[in-house]
Amino acid sequence: MISNRQSPLTPLAQESLETLANALPSDGELTYEQAYTTLKDREELEQPTAEDIIERHRRVGTRRYCFSNTDTFIERPHPLGAK
Repeated sequence: MISNRQSPLTPLAQESLETLANALPSDGELTYEQAYTTLKDREELEQPTAEDIIERHRRVGTRRYCFSNTDTFIERPHPLGAK
């Protein structure tokens, strides 16, 4: 069944999340500073906006991506160990 629910993220936050996800290196982690720089450079966001978006993602995350306890942006491990 396909859900008709809309994302709880604003369009800007959703676009920023996609930008961060696409910027994940092969080791699968971005530091807070790398995430901020990515949004500043690729999305041309001003510092307060980029920091607000990162902070929201850090606090809330999504089903697929989050900031870990070490403040690195990561793809959440699948709960069953496989994708």
